[in-house]
Amino acid sequence: MTQISGVDGKIWMAIKSRLQSFSGCKVVMPEENYNPDAADKFVLVQFVGTEYGGVLPVSVLCGEPIVGFLNLSVAYPTDLGFDSHIGLTGELIDHFRSGVKMTYADVSVSVTRKPTMSGNVVRQDAWNRIDVRVDWRAWG
Repeated sequence: MTQISGVDGKIWMAIKSRLQSFSGCKVVMPEENYNPDAADKFVLVQFVGTEYGGVLPVSVLCGEPIVGFLNLSVAYPTDLGFDSHIGLTGELIDHFRSGVKMTYADVSVSVTRKPTMSGNVVRQDAWNRIDVRVDWRAWG
């Protein structure tokens, strides 16, 4: 197992652990090569970023909080009902409800508010896609 020593890596590992516990459908991580069938439902993890972008501020190493966000795309086959798509998106939002805490080593990550659906439903090949933004705060 690889040792994670940087704060940004620890934040990712804390969030990744929570993503892996979602049971509503397949969760596709950024490093994963996934070729879905047209009937597959899945969540695509787009990226984890800080509000500042780029490298995390040094102050996080001294115990100061840092804020960031996670973007997720819920993909659902177009031939299944829209109500089911919204239902699966709601399950994901509930999984990352406000106040959820995630930890890895000496870093703690908390969801700061209820996740939001960002934008409209997008048609992408055989799937409709709804994007969800999860805001978080981390301490280390």
